[in-house]
Amino acid sequence: MSSELMDFSDRLHFLRKWLLLLILGTLIGGGIGFLLRGYASKTTYTYNVGIEVSHPYKKGMSKEEFRSLKLADTQNAGQYAELVKSSGILSAVNDRLHSQYGIVINNVDLAQMYAAGQYSPEGGFYIACTSSSKKLAKIGLTSMTKQIKQSMKWADRSVKVKTFETVYFNTLKVQKGVKSALIYGPLVGFFLALLLSIVLDSFGRWRGIRNVIRR
Repeated sequence: MSSELMDFSDRLHFLRKWLLLLILGTLIGGGIGFLLRGYASKTTYTYNVGIEVSHPYKKGMSKEEFRSLKLADTQNAGQYAELVKSSGILSAVNDRLHSQYGIVINNVDLAQMYAAGQYSPEGGFYIACTSSSKKLAKIGLTSMTKQIKQSMKWADRSVKVKTFETVYFNTLKVQKGVKSALIYGPLVGFFLALLLSIVLDSFGRWRGIRNVIRR
């Protein structure tokens, strides 16, 4: 029992003696983790636009026929959104970017910039373009929107394509694996400080023993 109390007393004395070093090591490790997260993060810029596709009422069309036409527009909205990822559209957008803005980018990277999907039950869908370059995100969305509208008009001249207000926002994107730096940084700093404390404490004891022997 007494040996256990001595062990506990020794550990408590050790912690008190090296507490400042342990705290300092934890703070330094946390600071390094925070800086690593900051340097490995980047701001991404996204522009969104809403597009509504509809077929107008034609003279002589019955209410049932017009209702069926509207239903078809709603059902096709998801398919319209998929055009954003089609190779033909991407190639055409790529040509636009190159000829009008001098931007050179391969279709694989270009496809990763875009997202699209149905956003309303009335036949609407959205297109989003994201890039670490604000200018490229805006230009990319404009080029894609023009190409989608043009392609849809070529396929069906009776279709009406209406675009809504463009929405812009930016986000801080942390690269995969870097978020853990905020957690592991302080832990690594603490354990390194603990290891250093043990080494210094052992060295101090060794010097004390050597001095006693010399006397």
